Amino acid sequence: MGTWGGGTSQLPNAPTSQATAVLEAKDNHEHFMRLALQQAQRALEDDEVPVGAIITHEGRVIGRAHNQRERLKDPTAHAEMIAITQAAEHLQNWRLTGATLYVTL
Repeated sequence: MGTWGGGTSQLPNAPTSQATAVLEAKDNHEHFMRLALQQAQRALEDDEVPVGAIITHEGRVIGRAHNQRERLKDPTAHAEMIAITQAAEHLQNWRLTGATLYVTL
């Protein structure tokens, strides 16, 4: 890497590719958390405890749910459990290697 004015196209304090990747990851995390918050809002509208969950894999949503214990009369119908089941079905595997869970509490 050259110095400023030394004929390089690199500007001082310009984001590196690593810094850009960190910013993009942060934006993705915020996006998926907003989706989880939307699920929590749906739970609230259904008179459920307002918890929402999103599961991603390779940047795509593979599980999405909100609490449904009251509606389903099922004590295990937590947002996380429903989303995990969806993700496992999507991947056709009980191991969710590489998946990320976003959940509100």
